[in-house]
Formats: sequence, C-alpha cells, structure tokens
Amino acid sequence: MNEATIKMTDVAQNFRSLAPRPLGLHLGLSAMTLSSSVNAIVMCRSGQLPWIPELAQEGRELSEKLQQFDIAEISAALASEGHNKLVSMMSGIAKYRKHPYKRQESQHPIIWSKGNIKLNDCAPDLGQSSPILLMVPSLVNRAYILDLMPGNSLVEALREAGIRPLLIDWGEVDPDEKEYSLMIIF
Repeated sequence: MNEATIKMTDVAQNFRSLAPRPLGLHLGLSAMTLSSSVNAIVMCRSGQLPWIPELAQEGRELSEKLQQFDIAEISAALASEGHNKLVSMMSGIAKYRKHPYKRQESQHPIIWSKGNIKLNDCAPDLGQSSPILLMVPSLVNRAYILDLMPGNSLVEALREAGIRPLLIDWGEVDPDEKEYSLMIIF
C-alpha cells in the first residue's frame, strides 16, 4: 500500500456514519468513472471508440496522440490521477464534516419513536382539529432539510398556514440497523 492509499484509507475510516448518506454512491461513481476511463482509453487508442460526428476529427487526433504512449503508462497515469481525485474528494468531505458551523436545530415534541426513528410534532399548539401533513424526508437527508432555520423553513410555512406538520426524523443509524428494510422499521 502506498502513502496516498494509506492517507485515503485513514480519511475514510475516520468518517462517523451519521445516517444513510450518498457517500457510497459518490465513491462508487468515482470508481466507475475511473474504470470506464481505462476502458475508454484503450478503445480510443485503438480507434474503436465511437464519436459523435462533431467530435470525430478530435477523436482521431487523440487516437493518434495516444499511439505514442505505452498502454501500461497511460493506464498507470490514469489510475494515479483517479486516485488523486478520490483522495481529494475524501479530504474535502472530511473538511466539510469538521467545519465548526453548527446550525441551531428546532426542538419539537416527539410523539412516537422506534429505535432511532422519531416522529416530531412541529406544531402541537395547532391542536387536533388542524389538518395534519406527514413529512418524510429522504433517507439521505436529515429531517432538518424541511426545517432549515427561521424564515427559511417549510415546516414553519406550513405551521403559519394552519397545517400541523408531523416530521419523521430517521436519526443516526446504529450498526445493527444498517441492514434494516422499511418492513422491519415499521
């Protein structure tokens, strides 16, 4: 394992899973981009990569330029560049997560919970006669995406319109919950 690989592994291991996130998706797409780039280079070098008509001339020129290099050299350079991009992405994510800004979260009464999942009553003062809207954020977002801050909150706008929002908060995922399906959760 080289030094860059060790650094990337260290960064990845320092992530604390806060909830289902698209990080795996981003990493998977990056890996897929790298692997498809290796295949595309081989096809381009041999002149077998199909180009749209507007890029056909540039494609032929690129193919001729790639002929000057050994395919192993090209693959190694591409792998190195892909690795550097992945390390950079992981480093950026780590910096984002360590940033000191913490938003002020609204505190709403919890009217139901199971495991780490909670159902928040975002307008208990409206009472039982108000229309109720069950709000279910996607699994990749925190509940506060619907209640960002005063003056910039869907929950607040609904409450002001006389609608009683009930907001599901998925919470943090425990290791034993990672394989749960919706049937198990509810």
